[in-house]
Amino acid sequence: MSARRNRKDQLLDAALEAFGRQGYEGTGIAELAHMTEMSKAAVGYHFPSKEHLLRELVQPLLDGLETIVAGARRPVEWPDGARELLTGYLRVLTDHRAVAIWVDGDKSVLNHREVGQRLERVNEAMVDALAGSHPGELERLIVSAALGALWRPVRSLPDLDLRTRADILLDAAMAVVSRLPDGAHAD
Repeated sequence: MSARRNRKDQLLDAALEAFGRQGYEGTGIAELAHMTEMSKAAVGYHFPSKEHLLRELVQPLLDGLETIVAGARRPVEWPDGARELLTGYLRVLTDHRAVAIWVDGDKSVLNHREVGQRLERVNEAMVDALAGSHPGELERLIVSAALGALWRPVRSLPDLDLRTRADILLDAAMAVVSRLPDGAHAD
């Protein structure tokens, strides 16, 4: 059983590396087999399709983000509840950083029906939690910019330990969220 687990982990590592380098669509099963020194049949034993690899790789990131937003009060209390929500969101991004970098940079993954829809639902839940129900364009823009203040450094600064600089990122996101119109959050 442990040998299977190790081979499965090898495939997941190889897939994330290849997907990150040349994209989900640009990576074939034959290449993953070559990278792991397995046969295509062995790859198929662990993952019947590339779609299964995709799901297994993104599942922890998406589950973590969904858990964070599902646990948030709607709307969050200002400012402590907002910072707590953004802190949890950032923690998930940094805990699954390699996957977050790949997902954010691969249009085929962002446009994937299941993955794209789940990310869209998370973003909508973040808007609802931070800006309240029935947000307008301005509120959506502001929350989107705040989330960008977290996502962009995760992707753009892969060699920087963001956990030690989390307060800077959270301060930036909170500064953006503080631009929400009066009534969108309780002061």
